[in-house]
Amino acid sequence: MRWWYLVVAMAAAGPTASVADIYVCPEGGDYPDIASAIAAASDGEVIELCCDYDFTGPNNRELDYGGKRITIRSACGDPDRCVIDCEGQGRGFRFHGGETSESILEGVTIRDGYVTDYGGAISC
Repeated sequence: MRWWYLVVAMAAAGPTASVADIYVCPEGGDYPDIASAIAAASDGEVIELCCDYDFTGPNNRELDYGGKRITIRSACGDPDRCVIDCEGQGRGFRFHGGETSESILEGVTIRDGYVTDYGGAISC
């Protein structure tokens, strides 16, 4: 199943934290990719993704919160300016390991996800 374009505005209701704990940007961030930032994050932390960038490659798809209560969001809040491009090689995110309403994804676009079952962009 192919999902070409999905804009994630907010995956859960409620307020989000105002300060980022981890900044992801290949040029000058705390981490160069999203998977590394998720691995380093602890419950309650906010991961911000730099804007005006397309996140590609194996560490920016098939992402798993691992049951953590974290927020991943674009730094600018504009999904058109923060893209996770799966390049037709897997899904964007999989929520399956104990995530709660405190496991939040917001302000990003997930593009060109591909899997043979369900959830090319996000599987819950």
